[in-house]
Amino acid sequence: MMKSDRKTSCAAALCIREVEQVINQINEWIIHDDQAEWTTWKGVPVLQLAGGKPVLYGKKPFHPPFRMTGEIAIAGKEGYAGFVFGAKTAHHYEAVYIYPDSEASGWIQYDSCMNNSMTWQIYHGSLYQARIDLQPGDWNRLRIDVQPSYAEVKVGTSDDPQLTIYPYLQGASGYIGLWGYLKTYVKRFSVTPIPLKELERPFPRATKPEGAVADWEVAIAKAPVYPAGDCEWIKAEVENNGILNLNRLFQVEKKQFYIRTKVFSRKKEYRTISFGYSDYFQLWVNGREIHQGMWIWDPPKDGRIYHDYQKVKVEMNEGWNWIIGYLRVEEPHFGAGLILTVSG
Repeated sequence: MMKSDRKTSCAAALCIREVEQVINQINEWIIHDDQAEWTTWKGVPVLQLAGGKPVLYGKKPFHPPFRMTGEIAIAGKEGYAGFVFGAKTAHHYEAVYIYPDSEASGWIQYDSCMNNSMTWQIYHGSLYQARIDLQPGDWNRLRIDVQPSYAEVKVGTSDDPQLTIYPYLQGASGYIGLWGYLKTYVKRFSVTPIPLKELERPFPRATKPEGAVADWEVAIAKAPVYPAGDCEWIKAEVENNGILNLNRLFQVEKKQFYIRTKVFSRKKEYRTISFGYSDYFQLWVNGREIHQGMWIWDPPKDGRIYHDYQKVKVEMNEGWNWIIGYLRVEEPHFGAGLILTVSG
């Protein structure tokens, strides 16, 4: 049994057999969202979500293949809500949610929570997101077919997946549940078994941009000073998309980091360093500061990490060249990291 912040009980236990159970009959929910409550909306019994933390069914973990089905309503013009699976704890889980961006359209987002931080600023694009028809203020059916190595996400009446998740960022086996940020509602949630099904066609995977630095060393920083001084450095590799994901390595409470690597040049020459980050970042090459800036969610800025957000032409020495960064987290639950490429 997972440790709970708060428990609530209803009439009957969730079963993954033949009979689907609607959400207001589910027993043994563990509520980590401090704004969640059983209520009615438009005359219908619902679970209200708002706090951006999971509501988990804690009685037992689930192992694929299984189907999660429910109806989601976004109360206002902004809101995010969906399902959780593969939860190891309330700080480590896979989430899939929907959100509007206009009166009749929106997005599916696959978002993996690592060390108590969502990571949507790190994982974005067509492998993690899909545009959909979505009606704020009305009910939208969400269905996720969870297989051992992939998941298919379907919104609305379509039986064709709008998003296929492959591979998982953490894994599909674990506790299941619900998730919402800002005022959202869920009803008629159920989990049912489905047949095992292999991925029917080769599926694209995330790739590193050309020239991406793959190997880094990372240390927890005390202050933004150069040089970094005595630190406990650990080796770190980037994700498949080339981004160094600090949330995979550290708890969300750790907010300042030094990051370093070495790049070899055959001669003294100018080369282009392209990079993106979240949130506040300073960058030095061979002791010379070449960048200082902030990139966060501040609409219309989305705060996502792009490999070509900044480009700087830098004179490299013959031989090894030190690249050192200082990164500070300003938004502790959206995803923090860095991607850097060297060309020329």
